[in-house]
Amino acid sequence: MSTLAGAGLERSFGGVHAVAGVDVELEPGEVVAVVGPNGSGKSTLIDVLTGMVVADRGLISVNSHPLRRVTASAVARRGVRRTFQNGRLIETLSAIDNVRLGLHMDRGGGRLGWGRSTRARSAVALHHLEIDQLTDTVVSELSRGERRRVELARALVGHPAALILDEPTAGLPRPDAARLTGLLRTVAEAGVGVLMIEHDIDMVRSCADGVIVMVDGRICARGSPAILDDAAVRLVLGQAITAAARAAMTPAGPALLSAEGLWVRRGREDILRGVSIDLHAGEVVAMLGANGSGKTTLLAALSGLLAAQRGRTAFEGRDTTGWTAARLARSGVIHLPQNRHLFASMTVVDNLLVSDAAMEGGREPVPMAEIFERLPEIGRRRSVPVNRLSGGEQQLVTLARGLRTRPRVILADEPTAALAPGTRRRVLSWLRELADDGAAVLVAEQNAAEAMAIADRSTTMRGGAVELVGAEPEVVA
Repeated sequence: MSTLAGAGLERSFGGVHAVAGVDVELEPGEVVAVVGPNGSGKSTLIDVLTGMVVADRGLISVNSHPLRRVTASAVARRGVRRTFQNGRLIETLSAIDNVRLGLHMDRGGGRLGWGRSTRARSAVALHHLEIDQLTDTVVSELSRGERRRVELARALVGHPAALILDEPTAGLPRPDAARLTGLLRTVAEAGVGVLMIEHDIDMVRSCADGVIVMVDGRICARGSPAILDDAAVRLVLGQAITAAARAAMTPAGPALLSAEGLWVRRGREDILRGVSIDLHAGEVVAMLGANGSGKTTLLAALSGLLAAQRGRTAFEGRDTTGWTAARLARSGVIHLPQNRHLFASMTVVDNLLVSDAAMEGGREPVPMAEIFERLPEIGRRRSVPVNRLSGGEQQLVTLARGLRTRPRVILADEPTAALAPGTRRRVLSWLRELADDGAAVLVAEQNAAEAMAIADRSTTMRGGAVELVGAEPEVVA
């Protein structure tokens, strides 16, 4: 009897098929990992399975019983619990009080009683996760690894039949990730079915019984972890990318933008650990790595959005350490953020005009007509408020706003997220054209195959540090 199953699941957002005809089944005591590049539909799939997002089509069953009305509360009451990639703990509550919130479904979804029995059960969950010493510690004082285990304890305290995890090891130091991996195996051995999204392939190999590979909303491969050695799967996941020589080859001439020894700390954790990088005019550098590896933080530090505790940055040979994002933008360093930062109530055109404030030194913005010719999806909706656009259309507005300024340096964080395949290719081709015209482009991407198609070289990050620098890319079977 399957713990959780989905048959023929479909979900679209605008014209993008985030989940397209997916079948998935989870058995008791089984660990199944869902892998694939960003935008492949993994998070939407688990959102549909847990009732956070309503499927357009398909059937969901829990313990072999079909659900007529799929809502988050209905799925949870049937014994399916989940964690989230971005964490949803209450900062001002203690660890044990956060865990006690996981018992509310045991009371029919009503008001939670804060009696001795709920505290005792929560204490047992914390003990099983090996953090009972943190019982009364306020969450705001916990490390990222400790928070992950509190979230897991909250999900497990109600004795679920199935546990769904969204990137449980993202951003964790190696020891914490290994500890969490061992705990998940223990959970599965107790009979709980575990379905997880995970980008750490080593963790998947050591923990999972089965693997599902998703691309563009569809399952392109499934089987045991052995399928991760297949050449096509490795290419999808960005593992088949190597170099003719592994030496750190870089273009001749001085760097347009550089960073040396950047350290960024949040709370008690080092998010960046001594990162150095050079970007040269006329090149595209693909920055690869799993979620939580430090890519977004590095781009924010390079663009001035985030201050580094140690290290230095330079642009055109000038020391820019401590410069604000506004000053760097006026100088021609543009950040295309993953979370967009658009003005929701303003129209597409008005959002694009905001970028004019970043123009100086005689630069003229790219004409609106040219922008809309390249991106007709937003041209047709130029007078529509941004909050009425789809996620993919909002992503295009973000790109257009930044690229309209004719930047010297482009720092693009997952620029193709939420875009349809054809649109992704057009956006990446535009970035390649800008590099050919003399810009330096750094693209943080998880869709390694598409990023490397336009890249001159690559940098791979892991655990907040640069792990590998590749030269002229070649894909090997």
